[in-house]
Amino acid sequence: MLLAAAATAMQISAEPLKVALYAGSGAQGAGEVHWLHLTARAEDCGTLLVDSAAIMGGALDDRDVLIVPGGESRLMAKALGESGRGKVRDFVFRGGGYIGICAGCCLAMESSKFHPDMMNMIPFAFGSAGGKGKARLTVHFNKRAAALCGIQERDRDVWFSEGPELVPLTSAHGSAMETIATYGGDAVLDGTGVSPEIRGGIAVVAGTCGKGRVFASAIHPEHDAANHDILRGAFRYVTGREVAWTIAPRGTVRMAVGIMCDDGFSIDTARFVQQLAKDPEFQIEPIKASSVAKGALQRLDAVVTPESDGGLALGWGQVAAAARKAEPRTERFDNGAAVLARLKAYAQRAE
Repeated sequence: MLLAAAATAMQISAEPLKVALYAGSGAQGAGEVHWLHLTARAEDCGTLLVDSAAIMGGALDDRDVLIVPGGESRLMAKALGESGRGKVRDFVFRGGGYIGICAGCCLAMESSKFHPDMMNMIPFAFGSAGGKGKARLTVHFNKRAAALCGIQERDRDVWFSEGPELVPLTSAHGSAMETIATYGGDAVLDGTGVSPEIRGGIAVVAGTCGKGRVFASAIHPEHDAANHDILRGAFRYVTGREVAWTIAPRGTVRMAVGIMCDDGFSIDTARFVQQLAKDPEFQIEPIKASSVAKGALQRLDAVVTPESDGGLALGWGQVAAAARKAEPRTERFDNGAAVLARLKAYAQRAE
């Protein structure tokens, strides 16, 4: 009841929401690309991409909320170091908001033998049923999800990718968390690698940490437009603000661009993806080698592949192939600005 009363009392500000999105070491995969896309298109929001150096330099001081996407929590913890993790905790306990998805959820949890150096911000340990497999799971959002976050009470079909099972602990570290979603029992888990024992386990929590608020999710609602109301509920709870974004449907944009995300990429590449996502001429889509094998190129005009030396390879998808018969299928660039200029030139030519 105290959490619900606190949520009701939150004030709505007319100022643009100041968002920090972690794009440093450990942030990787489709989830990061989705968050870059959504925050770039969010209305009345200013999103700053941050890594460990930026956090250590005080980048969170003027932010309202920090989003930590999926990826690898141990790499995040190592990159942040004890001081960086302390900076994040201080930001939240002084009144900042925190939205952690999958790895970002893990980072907020209690440290363990296999997950050392987590932030010990929310009193949950890693259950043995989590961290395994990838599948679409049934997740039930309960009445507290509706009361705290405005997320409708019902079952949802949500992407799960080796996320944690959250096991509550008695030591609270100054936080008061509530379970708002649990793993359901209807999903077919055979062949997915997901442990059947995860059924009934905790998937999403929300609550207060000091003066701040945390929304921690083991699942990936950012992957599907049908689940984006969960993300809006997260923003609503941790900031007291309504956040909306517009993603133009395919066919109303000039080019669909795939971003290869099998591996993590630099914050400079993340800035390029953010800039691309802001441009209404383009629609971006995270892709992996496995999705290419399943025919992802058939719906794309171009594919950008981050390379280990910081460069970017630009390839042309099957949609664009017919118009580019005499040109190289792959080009390499040293920076995102050059790729963006090349894409814009082709988009204009393709009119």
